[in-house]
Amino acid sequence: VESYLGTIIPALAQSGHEVAFWCEVDEPSDRARIELPEGMASWCVAEVGVGQALEGLRAWRPDVIFAHKFADPDLEADVQRLAPSVFF
Repeated sequence: VESYLGTIIPALAQSGHEVAFWCEVDEPSDRARIELPEGMASWCVAEVGVGQALEGLRAWRPDVIFAHKFADPDLEADVQRLAPSVFF
């Protein structure tokens, strides 16, 4: 997932799409960090808390959410209510 997102996120941004990154945790630590384009909106639940992460995403107003593997099914449902979602 990390290498896929590390490739697709910059490509989408370079193609003119507005892209943001939202995650539950920044782990596992033995994998390469996903490099995000400078200035891209991002939220990590483990860093800012569920409320602030959801509010940030809600305020960003995504047209669609592409999601990869949620650990918390309740959090997955909360995110899915914010916009049409595609789950991998």
